[in-house]
Amino acid sequence: YGETTMNMIRESINDSTLSAAGEPAEDMGVLSLIRTINIIFIAGALTSLALTLRSYWLMIKMIHSIPGTKISNTNVKVTEADIPSFSWLKNIVISRHDLEDNPAILNHEKMHVRCRHSIDLMAFTVITTLHWFNPVIWYAFSVLRRDVEVYCDQRVLEFTKNKKSYAGLLLKA
Repeated sequence: YGETTMNMIRESINDSTLSAAGEPAEDMGVLSLIRTINIIFIAGALTSLALTLRSYWLMIKMIHSIPGTKISNTNVKVTEADIPSFSWLKNIVISRHDLEDNPAILNHEKMHVRCRHSIDLMAFTVITTLHWFNPVIWYAFSVLRRDVEVYCDQRVLEFTKNKKSYAGLLLKA
């Protein structure tokens, strides 16, 4: 080999120092960064999934622990606990206080069941579990929850005779 060829080989070796695996060292840094990002993503997704599953499990456990009455294919469960009323799939959990003082809340929760809003929320929960790192997704989820509540309130107002009392209930919330 000539002197020029040997210099080119030396420069090539100096420019890309090889790792023990035979890969350029700079590529090893990129691979390490990608692995770190993947580990953080998977850890965040698993944490988000675990928290979501725990929340669902506690909610389902609560729903099954309260005796209920079936009203038009919906299980209405009245609890003595002072908790916010909610619906999940074909179940409504409502406190005795809300049922007696504000019966329109039951109509509101029935509207959630009728519109199958639990399915919307579950679908969006899958998206937020996979995109736990994206604040835009969390904001969109909060907007979806708000819009679902507004939609149900508007629909209940269409069927409510005493609109002023329901509007007063909304202002309290």
